[in-house]
Amino acid sequence: MKFLELKNRLAAFPVFTTLDIRKLSPGFYPARLAEWIKKGYIVRIAKGLYVFSDAHRDEFLLSSIANRLVVPSAISLEAALAHYGFIPEGVYSLTSVTPRRTAMIKTPFGTFIYRKVMPALMFGLRAEGEGALRYRIAEPEKAVLDYFYLNPQLKTAEDFEGLRFNAEVFLRLVDSEKLERYLALFKNKALARRVHDFLMHLRSMVRS
Repeated sequence: MKFLELKNRLAAFPVFTTLDIRKLSPGFYPARLAEWIKKGYIVRIAKGLYVFSDAHRDEFLLSSIANRLVVPSAISLEAALAHYGFIPEGVYSLTSVTPRRTAMIKTPFGTFIYRKVMPALMFGLRAEGEGALRYRIAEPEKAVLDYFYLNPQLKTAEDFEGLRFNAEVFLRLVDSEKLERYLALFKNKALARRVHDFLMHLRSMVRS
């Protein structure tokens, strides 16, 4: 199989694996892939995971890569908070939660950080993107709970102020009833206290 043929047949799948290639060409010779990587046609993201070098590096592509680098996983924490407009843009690594081990994976397309949570906490997720670039991301309510759960040092008004949350956007987008339902599933009283203190802080910001 020639490179242009491969690219045309995988046009809808900018993130692909060696298995995807073998489905198209069962007798594919691995040396060809190594040759295309050396020539700069294809970028190796991780073992067995590849991206065409001219792929548009937008949120959809990077989020899809994040989901496929570690399975299962979902975009959450700072990356999701920025996605929803809760915190300013400027997140330099893509953050996810996973029931697997905590890890930082550096790739030619950026740094991907995974924080471990219990399997029971892999809820409150939804699909975004289109076609092959669909990816799982935490809902707004779950993203903020993941963030506070994994950052137990955030307790005071000064801590909350330093997060630079957009209080108006947060209070408009977040479903308070869903937030409370999700919070109960964490079964963590200390977390509940900190989250409620944070909500009071945001409401006071809007009133002032």
